[in-house]
Amino acid sequence: MEFNGGNAMWHFIRVIALGGCLLAIVGNSAYAEALSEEESRALLNGTTWKMGLFGNFTISNVVTYWDWKPDGSVCGRIAGANKDEPCADVGQWRLEGNRLCWRYDWLPFTYYRVACVRIEGTGERKYLAISEKTGNLLFAFFVVE
Repeated sequence: MEFNGGNAMWHFIRVIALGGCLLAIVGNSAYAEALSEEESRALLNGTTWKMGLFGNFTISNVVTYWDWKPDGSVCGRIAGANKDEPCADVGQWRLEGNRLCWRYDWLPFTYYRVACVRIEGTGERKYLAISEKTGNLLFAFFVVE
């Protein structure tokens, strides 16, 4: 049997890459916990969220701010807008258990126009909105007001 160092190296790289992916998946779910309805409602009544689309806060054109009103309305700004800019659209939100749903009429990103998410807390004042439809991270957010 002949040893082929090139194939062995690629096999080693694949094993390391797969292990890293599994660790990232397990680690991401291990440090975030779903919030209760009461915890979720406290994040929604009269607050502003700074949201990083797909969890990204480093690129300014994928960061936005949404205002959640106690009357069930939500002010949505387009990605890249500042907190003090006017609403691009005003929608409605509802909370059922720990399931947050909203609906906008116009907001340009279709996957943000109508959605339901599960809110998870990371313990660092950062929260994750996990899509009910796909099970993937839709956005991460901080409460700024």
